[in-house]
Amino acid sequence: MRVDSNVSLWPLQHGLQDIYALQVAHSVDDFLLTNRELALQLAGTAALRSVREGLLVHEDCGELNLSLYLDQRVVDVFDPGRSAPDLQGAGLDDFCLAMEGVSHFLYLVWYASHDRSVTLLEMELQAEIDKFVMLRGLLAGAAGSGSADGALRRLFANVSFHTDLGTEELARYQDANRLAERYCRGLERRYFRGGSRAELLRELRGFYRLSRSDKLHRIKRMDAATGN
Repeated sequence: MRVDSNVSLWPLQHGLQDIYALQVAHSVDDFLLTNRELALQLAGTAALRSVREGLLVHEDCGELNLSLYLDQRVVDVFDPGRSAPDLQGAGLDDFCLAMEGVSHFLYLVWYASHDRSVTLLEMELQAEIDKFVMLRGLLAGAAGSGSADGALRRLFANVSFHTDLGTEELARYQDANRLAERYCRGLERRYFRGGSRAELLRELRGFYRLSRSDKLHRIKRMDAATGN
């Protein structure tokens, strides 16, 4: 369900697919939904009333039905008639929300196409990593943006979570954020500051395809290798 022929999140999806060397037959634009009331009907829950992004998933007889809900104001930031998103304040929040939604969509679609199951923790962990990698690249080329490794501070310092989250959800988001910070700090030290782009891409692409348990082991090994 395309919200507007002039607004596209495809550049974000294409950027992630290029980083991770992914082949996916579907575009996120075809599954994008900005009507909150319709999203609530599809979700069958009131949980979306207080959030601005959510991946709606329904599995029926082995068929996966998806919609990505994003608040219209978030999508408007990517209108080609506007300048590039300002990566400060609300602009950064909108960019991260859009990145999170596209990351969730791409991760689930790619894994489903390879008949592999995923957990919610894995999806949240990957979304945090994707936001860091994309933001790190943007900040590195943005004049006046401060140090490139400011991406770590912006994404992982003074993090707050939505007050409506249940105990289990809150724990999952906290775990994903904590694990992603450890991994991204390892990326910063080991690859962004001293390694080659080829080495970075090899690491990111390998990590993306690991199982949940192997991802956790990989984070521990990176901690040990960087002396954390």
